Amino acid sequence: MIKKLLTTIATLLMLLAAGQVRAGNNPALEIENALREQLNDSHYEYLITLSTLPLTVPATYDSLRVEMIGESQPFGNCWFKVYFYVNQTIASDATLNAQVHWYQEALVTTRNIPRGEALSADMFTVTRREINSLSDPFITVVDEIDGMEASRTIPQGKALTYTMVKPEEVIKRGDHVTIMFLSGSVQITATGEARQAGSRGESIKVKNLLTNKIIMAEVQDEQLVKVVR
Repeated sequence: MIKKLLTTIATLLMLLAAGQVRAGNNPALEIENALREQLNDSHYEYLITLSTLPLTVPATYDSLRVEMIGESQPFGNCWFKVYFYVNQTIASDATLNAQVHWYQEALVTTRNIPRGEALSADMFTVTRREINSLSDPFITVVDEIDGMEASRTIPQGKALTYTMVKPEEVIKRGDHVTIMFLSGSVQITATGEARQAGSRGESIKVKNLLTNKIIMAEVQDEQLVKVVR
């Protein structure tokens, strides 16, 4: 999900580099549409507000094109160039500023969630929220929180993002576990004590209670770890 969302964002950044529309009789609306066409993704809603209007708009023009300036993000406070064309030639240009706000449905907490608590669907409602960061996107569906816990305390009314969650720790430090060693068709088990907390698939330190040796083992579930070789 994170990879898919970041890929979509990267694509939008490239597309916003240039947008072009045919001329009408409302330059401000046409400039907004040129920006909006480059942000045409069904996962988001957009609010675009131009802070200024160009002072050098030709009396007549065939089309206009917008182009982002530098590393400006396509949300929040943005600067861009607008070019007005007559007979396929640039007749004038201007530097403009706009506010571009992105909105998306997100999971929003219905109560305070302490750090380390396992997440479940009944803790959230789905609400439209403004996106504040492209690098930390919203979690939008409850399937994404399956097997996850809060990585920090999350207050009530907060839109959930990926930095707020982590895989649930199914084994806690001090838990007694079964250590499994596999070699071909041979399987050996022993009783151990977890020296670290861990989630499924994570390698943790475990003390073999028979030999008192510390080994590395991969968490399989709440009671079983497998020796890492």
